Amino acid sequence: MKALRAALLLGVALAACARGEATDRAVGWLRAQQRPDGGFGSAHYAVLRSGQAMTPFVLHALLTNGVPRDDDTIARGLAFVRRSIGADGAIGYADPDLLEYPVYATSLAILVLARCGDPADRPRIDAMADWLVRQQCGEARGFAPNDAAFGAFGFGARGLPPGAPGHVDLTHTRFALQALAAADRLDDVVRNRASALLGNLQRDDGGFAFSPIVDAANKAGRDANGRFRAYATATADGVLALRALGVPASDARLTAALGWLARNARADRIGGIDKNPSEPWHDALRYYHAMVLAEAWPPLRSGVATMLRARQRGDGSFRSDLVSAMKEDDPLLATALALHALGTR
Repeated sequence: MKALRAALLLGVALAACARGEATDRAVGWLRAQQRPDGGFGSAHYAVLRSGQAMTPFVLHALLTNGVPRDDDTIARGLAFVRRSIGADGAIGYADPDLLEYPVYATSLAILVLARCGDPADRPRIDAMADWLVRQQCGEARGFAPNDAAFGAFGFGARGLPPGAPGHVDLTHTRFALQALAAADRLDDVVRNRASALLGNLQRDDGGFAFSPIVDAANKAGRDANGRFRAYATATADGVLALRALGVPASDARLTAALGWLARNARADRIGGIDKNPSEPWHDALRYYHAMVLAEAWPPLRSGVATMLRARQRGDGSFRSDLVSAMKEDDPLLATALALHALGTR
């Protein structure tokens, strides 16, 4: 335990030294992308074009890097977020033809509004949290505790019949749990459901698989027994989900997951995923992996920062050369991910 604590402290100190010019340039590039209406929207992907999901995510990255709450970029972005909240408390349904990641968008909106701390936003946060609680795969949606998706959060698709989860995964779940914790809305019912899901996803070696049901979403494939394998990105998400639930540092699930990361995580590759030219996840997930790893595992923050600085473009942005379903070839998304990783403390 002393060695682990020393490694954590060393990671924090090294990461602090790695920040500076790269962060300032990324912040400057992101500022320049803000639209006149205060939003941030993708120029590459229609599903991210409206700004409902990207705006709170960019604001989250900027706030993480010390941009003050009363900064004009933040203020105009927050105004856009407030205008985006629907009558039911959700963000992400403004376009009837495109579902813009409502659980992500709403969770991130809660995180940025809660962080900025304006008392006038309390009713908005409560409405969003109410909606978010209803998205969990629980009894009211037709799920029983022995169902694989029980306790999970997914995209937030409307019209699903009882017992139909749609796409659910650990990333959606941890963002939702973090948002509910920030909103002070994590009750025992939500916690117990989420704990059941995390128990289903954590492997015997401490690592986490990504989704209880979506085969293609589990980037490491299956083991000889047909179970989804653990990998570093999912394990880091699992760590953050456990922390959102408020488990103590001594919790066996958390120490096992951190031990897995200590053995397997790397800044430049995704531990647990074998190199496969037909499925280049190391490149497709590079910036999300950097963000979640920096947040979950401090000893690698310095390595993550070094990797990112080497990949920053001349204008301050980041992007993947690989076009994939992960959309990291979009510089707005990739730069927000990288900036969040650089600013995590």
